[in-house]
Amino acid sequence: MNHTYIALLKMAVQYTVTIAIFIGRLPEGLGSQFLRVLLWSAIYGANEFVTNHFGGLTYHRGWNYGWDIAFNLMMFIMLIIHYKRPLTAWVLTVPIIITLWVIFDIPLRVLKE
Repeated sequence: MNHTYIALLKMAVQYTVTIAIFIGRLPEGLGSQFLRVLLWSAIYGANEFVTNHFGGLTYHRGWNYGWDIAFNLMMFIMLIIHYKRPLTAWVLTVPIIITLWVIFDIPLRVLKE
């Protein structure tokens, strides 16, 4: 198994469980939801910090820990939007993916590695 398959497997398990817990316990109020986004972003950020510190994660093409934090915040916000308005989330997600793809100059061959 190469790095891509390991990363995809990790994402399939970790993200599926996280989504179930996050959405399953989503509070009603906007302020409470904001705090929940901060909490889960901090959990993910701490996990990524520790993983990077021990060499299990490396950054490339200009990506760094700051981008990780921003992505985590965006991901949990998008999960809430998707839960409440799936079509709106998809409409917002496509330009976000394209923008990140362009900013970090990701070649298509990366998908084969």
